[in-house]
Amino acid sequence: MPTKNTKFYSLILVIADTLVLLAAFSLAYIVRVQYDDRPLLNNVYAQDYFTAFLTIVPFWILIFALIGLYNSSTYNRRLVEWGKIAIGAFIGILLVIGWEYVSEKNIFPARLVAAYSFGISFLLIVFERELLRLTRGILFRFGQGIQRVLVVGNSSATSDIASNLSHFILVLSPVFAVLIIMQKIFNPGPVFYVSKRLSQFSKPVKLIKFRSMNAKYGKKDAAEEFMELGREDLAAEYRVNHKVTHDPRITKFGQFLRVTSLDELPQLFNVISGELSLVGPRPILPQEAKFSRSRTALLHSVKSGVTGLWQVSGRSNLSFEERIELELFYAQNWSFWLDIKILFKTIAVVFRKRGAK
Repeated sequence: MPTKNTKFYSLILVIADTLVLLAAFSLAYIVRVQYDDRPLLNNVYAQDYFTAFLTIVPFWILIFALIGLYNSSTYNRRLVEWGKIAIGAFIGILLVIGWEYVSEKNIFPARLVAAYSFGISFLLIVFERELLRLTRGILFRFGQGIQRVLVVGNSSATSDIASNLSHFILVLSPVFAVLIIMQKIFNPGPVFYVSKRLSQFSKPVKLIKFRSMNAKYGKKDAAEEFMELGREDLAAEYRVNHKVTHDPRITKFGQFLRVTSLDELPQLFNVISGELSLVGPRPILPQEAKFSRSRTALLHSVKSGVTGLWQVSGRSNLSFEERIELELFYAQNWSFWLDIKILFKTIAVVFRKRGAK
């Protein structure tokens, strides 16, 4: 039986909601700041306000996804969709207020901006989705957007497969979109940095990250680049620790990406391609494999991962030797529950920004 192309439509909704939310926040600021003569509580410049919401919008979209606003069971039922939009907008505003409290930074120039943001975002998203629903209905009449899909089987596994295929990278797409835009604005040059690493069985993989260094760096060995910069002290530090405390090659926006661990996000594509797993020893640089052949073989007896014991145990605060010892412990003591424990600890470490430099 013909079915709606839910994957593509959900992606359209994600993009449309992102743009509408940014428009709603901008309108809320303009209405209160430019058309209201009453004094403001805080002097928040438009650029700072907009930059803050560029960072927050992906999390707002994630909230929408978690309450089901990108599921066909929701957007095919108008009243259910409207109710969830109201709930999502309310939770989103609470998120912003919480962000303001935790970061101790003023985001709203006045309390009314929060109220305006809630009201305008709700109305604009409802209008946007009604417009898309109308457009979608017209396209259906002409046979566009209809696709035949056959999933063999009636078990819970086949249902999960069908659902996950519609929603892997979809939820994170607005996060990638915002980061790519910000990268182009604040860190001109290539968006991604591809690093050659060694994974399971010392197989070479191309590790994908958001570029955090100036575009002219990262093409040679780090120690060699430090020597060219006239920083023999950093070159010596890198040869010993395989890292430096203050890397002059990193840009200001790149530092933000590293501290928040957002530079690691594109490695999900390495996971999807089967090159990495979510949890495992970090893939090492080819020159790092020389530290010990026997230890390298043990380290690479399991598939490398995006996160692991090193990341949740101190990360950049640990020496290279301590890192390798942790990775070897994981390789020798792997278990399913150890992976689950590391995943939960990773979330806590990312939010606390522990050990990220």
